[in-house]
Amino acid sequence: LSIVCTIIQVPILWYGAKYGAQYLSAAFLVATAINFVIHIYVINSYLKSSIQLRFYFKIISFYVIGYLISLLTPVDLAFSYKVVIFLLIALSGVYFISNKYKTELKALFNRKKS
Repeated sequence: LSIVCTIIQVPILWYGAKYGAQYLSAAFLVATAINFVIHIYVINSYLKSSIQLRFYFKIISFYVIGYLISLLTPVDLAFSYKVVIFLLIALSGVYFISNKYKTELKALFNRKKS
């Protein structure tokens, strides 16, 4: 799957890089979207029960939120502030995910220890 995604992604990125950093970023978004669709297809074809469509919308919303945050972050903002913003977002995501799936994660880790 990684080889297939790389074969698809490299020409798109190469073409985008031909026109500068902005087009490279746009090419990266397009290539990521294409690879995401391929991953959805492969994952659903190997699973016995399909993943709910709601889950995929959550993942797509994370991409959109990240994109909007990157658009709203000023270019001349100091690197240290960018690191702090990244850490706050990452830690809050870990916090909310761990709270939501706390009992399931505990059961999974307890099962693996046994």
